Amino acid sequence: MGVSGADLGALFDQGRVTLNAVAVMSPFQRLKEGDVLEIREAPQVDSAPRAPVAEAEHDAPAVPAAPSKKTPRRERDVASTSAPSRRAVVPDTPDPQEHEYRVVFEDDALLIVSKGAMLLSVPRDEPDGSSLLERLRAEHPLPGDRRIHAVHRLDQGVSGLLVFAKSARLSRALRDQFAARKPERIYVALVSGKVEPRRGTFRSRLATGEGLRRFTTGSRRPEHERKHLDDGELAITHYEVDTFARGVTRVRVRLDTGRRHQIRVQFAEAGWPLLGDRRYGGRESLHASWPEKRIALHAAVLGFVHPKSGEMMRFEAAPPEVFGAVMGDR
Repeated sequence: MGVSGADLGALFDQGRVTLNAVAVMSPFQRLKEGDVLEIREAPQVDSAPRAPVAEAEHDAPAVPAAPSKKTPRRERDVASTSAPSRRAVVPDTPDPQEHEYRVVFEDDALLIVSKGAMLLSVPRDEPDGSSLLERLRAEHPLPGDRRIHAVHRLDQGVSGLLVFAKSARLSRALRDQFAARKPERIYVALVSGKVEPRRGTFRSRLATGEGLRRFTTGSRRPEHERKHLDDGELAITHYEVDTFARGVTRVRVRLDTGRRHQIRVQFAEAGWPLLGDRRYGGRESLHASWPEKRIALHAAVLGFVHPKSGEMMRFEAAPPEVFGAVMGDR
């Protein structure tokens, strides 16, 4: 196909690689005789200039507010719904280092992990044991021939919560929930500039250009590019401003869809790139208050239906302290 290892990894991110009609998360999935591996190439376009995103909608659903600073992390509910729920203790331990992780919940079906920003979710190149998936399999071995399976990913440079399944069947069940937009996914992001209006929705289509770089399509693109309007994937992102200080806005973001680089692209093309996101924000993503190599994006809330018990599960992981330091509130 003539793509790099990183670009090939993006095809897995987009769910364009399937094994026996099931999406594959890792390029190093083991195959056996009779398996059917399919790869759907991403739609290619002639060029990928920036374009305005869909105009913010003032009636967007509110993003749940951040927990009060007075609420101890160890007392947060795993679920807050009238459906059967499970309460768990979220370890009140320091945030994982950039290349580390901590398990916040485990049972016979699932692992919920808070990953450090620079830790790869799954192997990108030749497996070397350093990715989160490989480490979980090595450090949390399962009996017999069972293995831990990835359900979704976070980009390298992004920290926060991920769910892993302890069987292929459970992984498929969870992926079905994500495909149906059922899980609750809330992120905390720091973006350059002042975001206005304070609450809104990005509703656009994400297309893929050369090098699998993502961008939004829209009716305001040049006439000769309008033939590509249907090439993209629908991407819906709700946001609500939390704080503005020092030229930086902290926003809470709720995903309806979970497209590759969705948050990063939509905020950058609206003129508010995430701090540290050189790929989509360029020099505008640089800020004196953010010396970190990582991207200022953290998966703070993850909620879903337990694939075995049917219980509603909800987990929270506070952003790293540097997020608060940038805003001057720590």
